[in-house]
Amino acid sequence: MRGVLHGFLGTYVSRYSDYEGYLLFGFLQDSSSPLVFDLLQAPDRGSSTTNPRAFAATLAAEKFSEQVKKAGLERSMIREAILTLEQTGKTGMTFVNGQSRLAQELTFSASVVMDNGRQFRQSCSAFVARHDPATELRSGRARDA
Repeated sequence: MRGVLHGFLGTYVSRYSDYEGYLLFGFLQDSSSPLVFDLLQAPDRGSSTTNPRAFAATLAAEKFSEQVKKAGLERSMIREAILTLEQTGKTGMTFVNGQSRLAQELTFSASVVMDNGRQFRQSCSAFVARHDPATELRSGRARDA
């Protein structure tokens, strides 16, 4: 499970997690309270297309499911799996398309309880600038409606 959590966080907390072609996590900077996602929830792409938070939850569940399958584990072996996104209050500078931007540190904490009671937890942090289409370039992966 340690490998699953490492792979999950590595894939989820990457530039490839985008919303409408922009870094997903920049859309979540307005959240003053932690965001908590159930990683065992069935992904629902339909309700997540117009809401960045719903999209973040759906993407997290998909990425977690992919890592569980890659590890050859059965979903029934996992009793609980939660991802928490929380702003730490730390600020720093980051570069967005060559421009220096103020960023907030986000901590991504994943925790799992297995069916045998064993618990696993892994975290990582990233500095993320608030979404600003004036300074961000849209990814070529974006799909226009």
